[in-house]
Amino acid sequence: MKKTVLGAMALVALTMGMVSCGGGKTPEQLQQEAQAQFDKAKSELQVKADEDCNSKKAGYVQTALDSIKAANAAVDTTATAPATK
Repeated sequence: MKKTVLGAMALVALTMGMVSCGGGKTPEQLQQEAQAQFDKAKSELQVKADEDCNSKKAGYVQTALDSIKAANAAVDTTATAPATK
């Protein structure tokens, strides 16, 4: 009798353990949770990216300006060089 009761309790415990591991969620519920986590992470990353861009904007502008000045200087030197035959 003890073995039957203990066996039944073990079976119930095993069944409850298996059900609780899966959480009993449908694939649609899992997809919704995954999408919600993705959207949260995406918005957090977007905020960090915007902050990073804004903090480095002056450097980006200066780099572009230096590049334009260098290209302009190269054009000016070739335009004023004497023509050779």
